[in-house]
Amino acid sequence: MGRRSDHSREELKALAIAEAREVIRLEGLRAVTTRRVAAAVGYTHGTLYNIFEDLNDLIDHVNAETLDQLGAACRAAIGSEVQRSRIERLLETYLGFGMSEPLLYRALFEHRQAPLDRPPQWYSEKVDDLLAMLEAGLAAEFGPSDASTDALTLWASIHGILSLDISKKLGDRSAVELSANLLKHWSKGGLSV
Repeated sequence: MGRRSDHSREELKALAIAEAREVIRLEGLRAVTTRRVAAAVGYTHGTLYNIFEDLNDLIDHVNAETLDQLGAACRAAIGSEVQRSRIERLLETYLGFGMSEPLLYRALFEHRQAPLDRPPQWYSEKVDDLLAMLEAGLAAEFGPSDASTDALTLWASIHGILSLDISKKLGDRSAVELSANLLKHWSKGGLSV
């Protein structure tokens, strides 16, 4: 039985998010259940439904923390004194995060809401924050353009490269090498198709 009086609602929410995050980090998204998380923090799974709407909501909160961590790392990279362009620092940080926390990174993209559901506004704002950093980096590096489309295109490209790297499908190539090649072509005026 749960320890209802041991933790406030906010403390229990933080405990549940931390436990779910650790399960994802170690075993992947599919290993997370409300029963498992609740048992690990000493409560019944029903108690979690007083805090989260459902398992999707709990995973959204875990993924939001992952986005916050990735965003903080990207902001730190922008402000660093490293002698590379802002966009190179952002991409290096993004790739480094994904390679160091592959299961948390994958959970950002594997988690599916119901087919017609959109993520909550607060969650979408976290994604928009990362894209805004990428847009600013592209504008600083390559000048004005359709920054939002360019940022989304570059992000999708880097995500694909990183996902293939995490899945060990790049052979003897690395995500860093392919991303650098992509950026080299981008800086020369884009890739022709």
